[in-house]
Amino acid sequence: MTSVEFVDEENGYLCDTNTAVYETTDGGESYERIGIEDANCEFLDITAVESGPVMVAGDDGTVFRYDRDGNNWTKRSVDEHAITAIDSQNHNALASGEHGTIYEYTADGWEPVSGPILTDATLHGITFGNNGQDVAVGRDGTIIEQR
Repeated sequence: MTSVEFVDEENGYLCDTNTAVYETTDGGESYERIGIEDANCEFLDITAVESGPVMVAGDDGTVFRYDRDGNNWTKRSVDEHAITAIDSQNHNALASGEHGTIYEYTADGWEPVSGPILTDATLHGITFGNNGQDVAVGRDGTIIEQR
């Protein structure tokens, strides 16, 4: 398993490097595989929110989005390199990867965050911070904050 995300005390998701995503509806007592067939990549991170989709980051630069209402997986190419971390909040999402790249999910899809390149380190974690200050962390102690 590479990542776990709970949206409340009962409902959560896991992903692994064998292209599997699992869902629990009983607080982790049991899990059911919900995808992803023919993904052809390792899954590195997962994010979910109660009122939004589940998203999984792939080591081939893709993000898979799961529409829980229709039980559909959609694959989107985001980068040529691995997407190593992903986080969501409401209907917004952030993703990070190799070479210090950060992406934001907008109405137009995944777009690189503009501005000066602050690092070329691989970023292994990203989160929406308090008061609009998002944080990404990476190799060699790298910490990036953005508003």
